[in-house]
Amino acid sequence: MFRDLARCTARIKGERYKGAVIAAAAWERGGTPGRTADGLPATLADRHGMMTVQAADESGTLTIKMLLGRKAPVERTAGGEGVLHLEARAEGARAASIRLQFATEDVREFVEDVGDTNELHEGEKPLVPGLLILERLLKQMEFITCRKIFLKYTTPVFAGQAVIVHSAPFIEGGGPRSGRGSSRVRKPDETAGRFRKTFPSKGDS
Repeated sequence: MFRDLARCTARIKGERYKGAVIAAAAWERGGTPGRTADGLPATLADRHGMMTVQAADESGTLTIKMLLGRKAPVERTAGGEGVLHLEARAEGARAASIRLQFATEDVREFVEDVGDTNELHEGEKPLVPGLLILERLLKQMEFITCRKIFLKYTTPVFAGQAVIVHSAPFIEGGGPRSGRGSSRVRKPDETAGRFRKTFPSKGDS
């Protein structure tokens, strides 16, 4: 289950990882059990303050890219409509715009359940964990048939803030559509390059 994968990634602890934030996350249905070492997720890349790890079980494969040693994110003022925006790409799901909002109790329940001790998720108005956003997204009706999803965290989301996730489908043979409101389709090699840059393989590290 997704939470089991989140628990696996939350086992990464230590001084080096204090205040780490997730820059991007990808989930794919179905996985290869045992993609861990000593109960920890497999490390795909670790350089220049960026670390990419992966955990998998029978339910799926979760890959996350973390930023280490950065300044703590601060709450940003939402736009004129009073909400923040994130973008996702999904395979096996139609384009959709999903509005989400998380209470402080939602954050506390999630971090306690998965064992996430990151201090950014503490306090009266904590930072919402990136994996909590992804988990909530996968529970939406629009993503029940989703086979694969990629979510990039371009703005921090704090408890109480509303965020709209705009999801576009992967276009077979052409990658995902580019941005929100855009009809441009990326070329296959361009899309592959973007994903390799975000989630490099062991050979790229």
